Amino acid sequence: MSNSQENSVKINPEKVPLDTDQGILESEERKWGIPLKEVYKHGLAFYKDKDGKAVHLSYEDRLKLVAYTQQASHGPLDVNSASPLGVLDVIGRDRRAAWQALGQMSHVQAMAGFIHTLDRLCPLFKPTIEAIQKDLEEKKNQEIKQMEEKMADIELQNRITAEEEKQLTIKQTEEQQVQRIKDALNAQTYDQFLNYAQQQYPGNFDQQAILIRQLQDQHYQQYIQQLAVDQRLANTNLQTTQDYENATEKEIQKDCNLNETEIVGDTIYDNSNSK
Repeated sequence: MSNSQENSVKINPEKVPLDTDQGILESEERKWGIPLKEVYKHGLAFYKDKDGKAVHLSYEDRLKLVAYTQQASHGPLDVNSASPLGVLDVIGRDRRAAWQALGQMSHVQAMAGFIHTLDRLCPLFKPTIEAIQKDLEEKKNQEIKQMEEKMADIELQNRITAEEEKQLTIKQTEEQQVQRIKDALNAQTYDQFLNYAQQQYPGNFDQQAILIRQLQDQHYQQYIQQLAVDQRLANTNLQTTQDYENATEKEIQKDCNLNETEIVGDTIYDNSNSK
């Protein structure tokens, strides 16, 4: 009875293009837009959710799909190590026969066979995968956008940090220049200010030190103000010189133009007299 039952169930494995597993993986990913393993995972979920509801398959098609899942998960059927079946377990025998019919098919080929069979039998499967692929693509684009925004924020923060460091360096350099100027001025005037402070506060070293610092600060401010005045004068003199040079150049050009006019006039006059 079991032999007749096994012979009555004919399983024709779904033909999968390409011979190598790598070729199948690349082909399926091009077709679906996502890796074969992801398509297979979603295909299993789709089949379990829709079978008997939105999808109604024949007994033979169910056997075929189950056989592919067994082959993908466990590899080729090992009859010797398989657990014995009950005498009345007709479905078990049919499933085992369908699995055995797949022979030495690899797990990649089995996954592809499951997907191809499901796609052929269930018109809703392909739109479902397309929706999943579109959702994954949107999520990927969103992640890329978030990463780009994050990188832009990092770049902006780096620019701000670099600018702050630059300004700090400039400030430190200016402070060092100011300190060098003060040190030079103080070295020149210290004895003079010390004598003056000793005259103002004899024996009071604290007051002398305070007065010396005040005099040094005033001297520095006067020095800076004088530098500003000298700079303005230098700029004024430079502008005056440039204006003078420009005016002189214009006068020279004017004289040249007048001389050319007189020469041309004389030439015309001489030509008319010769006629």
